[in-house]
Amino acid sequence: MPLRAVLASCFLAGLLAGCGKAPRARPNLLLIVADDLAARAVGYEGNALARTPNLDRLAREGAHFRRAYVPTPQCAPSRAALLLGVYPHQSGALANRSAWDTSRTTLAEVLRDAGYRTGFVGKWHLGQDEKPQAGFDSWCAIDRRQLSYFDAQLSLDGRNEQRTGYVPTLFTDEALRFLAQEDARPFFLWLAYTSPHEPLAPPPDPALAQDPARFTLPASSADDLSEKPALQGASEGHQLFRQQGVEGLLRVRALYQSVVDALDVEIGRVLAELDARGLAENTVVVFLSDNGTLHGEHQLVTKGPAFYEELVRTPLVVRGPGVCARELDTVVSSLDLFPTLARLGGAALPTDLAGHDLGALLAGGAPPAREAVYLEYERKQPDDPPTPMLGWVDAREKYVRYLGTGEEELYDLAADPEERTNLVFGARAPERLAAARARLEPFRVQAEPVLR
Repeated sequence: MPLRAVLASCFLAGLLAGCGKAPRARPNLLLIVADDLAARAVGYEGNALARTPNLDRLAREGAHFRRAYVPTPQCAPSRAALLLGVYPHQSGALANRSAWDTSRTTLAEVLRDAGYRTGFVGKWHLGQDEKPQAGFDSWCAIDRRQLSYFDAQLSLDGRNEQRTGYVPTLFTDEALRFLAQEDARPFFLWLAYTSPHEPLAPPPDPALAQDPARFTLPASSADDLSEKPALQGASEGHQLFRQQGVEGLLRVRALYQSVVDALDVEIGRVLAELDARGLAENTVVVFLSDNGTLHGEHQLVTKGPAFYEELVRTPLVVRGPGVCARELDTVVSSLDLFPTLARLGGAALPTDLAGHDLGALLAGGAPPAREAVYLEYERKQPDDPPTPMLGWVDAREKYVRYLGTGEEELYDLAADPEERTNLVFGARAPERLAAARARLEPFRVQAEPVLR
């Protein structure tokens, strides 16, 4: 291992020793990524209907972030941001199916260079998925055209195999095979489930079925959109809301929850394997989602050009050696995971990462100094018309600007967590609005020329 990596690893071991056992050596790194999982759907976030005991246990045993955000509410751009540690306007991945800048160094590459065994299992969603790439030595990716939760063509280290069964279970099986490999090196495994992305299907275990009669619509479903940007009322998401009606939305919310509960079962299998193999005490487990989704909130369904909490705030839990078990309200970004995991692995960091190293915070120290985390959106698919937006969120407020129309949103998240009162209207808070605009300006100067 290079001397710089050794010194970084020794420094981190000393840092983490302040909260629980320090790692015996450089820790294994397991990154579990859900697909379209809104934070509201897990039990440890306060959902009494969720049956997620394994994720709840992970949250109890680790650092549970209640204010974790992704830089964009779109699958591929969000995943590229996680892989590269930069915003979509920097990565080139502005929409699903768009290319990304392959000249940039990936998280897997820096860890592999630092001596890690690297593996990917699941939904890649960043272009061609037939062979190992981006620094991953071991590779199992689902065919990018796969929509069904049952049976799949998997690309396994460059060869295609047709598999039958529940797709999340197939991913778990492959993850367990990776964990079973004998190797003296520490491992980095990126495990990317397709759950609970649409089109939803009932899990194979009928005991996981949820009863729609137990569900209700969120209070924000009564939002009449009169203080929202005009695009939202004219959107496909609003049309779907009107078409599905109350009963349809409740059925979808129940089915969505059952798919989340089934995902918890699969994650439980992975955690049990870590325990059985004696790997848990030296493995840092990270769980998050690439973005959330809407099921009636703000009279909208699915995703689109909006930065509501249900879309950009995701679950985030970090558990592992030296990580303090506590609940944190610190505002963090998924962009922070690249520098955090790379430092945990004693790897050299690229110089242009957009995130912050959370190592000191995980060990019980102070959070990194930042004013806000930033948000951006360009379009859903490359052939869709652009609907560029920018925004930021901090400990109290969220500000959003639609670049095409100039429309704005400003919410006091502390007083109005459901984002129903847009402070832009009626000059309710002119000084706060002026400050919000000024805070966006440095980020706008960087991102707007790329997004427009």
